[in-house]
Amino acid sequence: MTITEEKISPALVKNKKSKSEIKTKFLIKTIIIFIVFLFILATAGIYLGGWKSQPARALSRVIFYPAAYVNGQVIYVHDYLDDLNALERYYLRQGTAFEADDLKQQVIDSLTEKKVLEQLALNADIQVSDEELKQQLDYLSASKEGGENPADLIKELYNWMPEQYLEKVLQPLMLAQKLEENYYQTVSQSADLKEALAGYLAEIKDNPARFEEIASSINDDDTGLAGGDLGWFTIGDTVPEFELQLLEMSVGEVSEVVETRYGLHIIKLKDKVVSEDGTVNFNAAHVFKARTDNFGDYLDEQIKKAKVISLIKI
Repeated sequence: MTITEEKISPALVKNKKSKSEIKTKFLIKTIIIFIVFLFILATAGIYLGGWKSQPARALSRVIFYPAAYVNGQVIYVHDYLDDLNALERYYLRQGTAFEADDLKQQVIDSLTEKKVLEQLALNADIQVSDEELKQQLDYLSASKEGGENPADLIKELYNWMPEQYLEKVLQPLMLAQKLEENYYQTVSQSADLKEALAGYLAEIKDNPARFEEIASSINDDDTGLAGGDLGWFTIGDTVPEFELQLLEMSVGEVSEVVETRYGLHIIKLKDKVVSEDGTVNFNAAHVFKARTDNFGDYLDEQIKKAKVISLIKI
């Protein structure tokens, strides 16, 4: 019988397979233990050691570590690290001194505000449209006269692409603007303020000559120095609710109490001229009391009310 014809013992084959399986299982276990060790090390580094290097940022895009929770909604570590790196880069470029812990807190506060804005917008059914975002992106990507390019400046300041700047900076700003407009359109002003203006309006109706005197004594803006006079202006120079009232008035007429995002007004249309191109120009005055509330205070209140759990060591 030749060597090739020799029968190999089944026990020997089984033994060889067993050793091979043991080696394979050992290798798999070693790899798993190594991966688990790296995961624990990276997790400890990010949460306890304050790691913020490029490898840490890259890892946070693969493993979705939570950095904080705002009313139960997560803020991810990769967003926190990206914003922290961008803000640090910006301050260094500007030569501005900063404390590392202050910077971390600033980023957490900023991300918390953005999350609260998103939640308020969702509740109010407010959003920034794709078309609005596209317009902003086209602007950021286009070169300007003289070779200036916003995208280059964004890259230099923050090390971001235009899409990142749009997502992290412009979109929250646009959302905040829409929320502010909605707030002033839907949140009515205090009854005490309305009652006070109604009293002044009654005085003016009894004696129209008192309009300038009352404006001079109570106005909450610089027009009080000129008897409430606003001078000449046209459509687009002030807020729509003020302009709509003017369009319905005749020269010399005094309005009822008008509510705008800025406060309460009693408007007097002193003159109106239509130019050759069809532009309507107004000369008006107002009695004015400013709002006792504002969107900034409202937003601060909502942020204070928010249940925020931060997992980042500061």
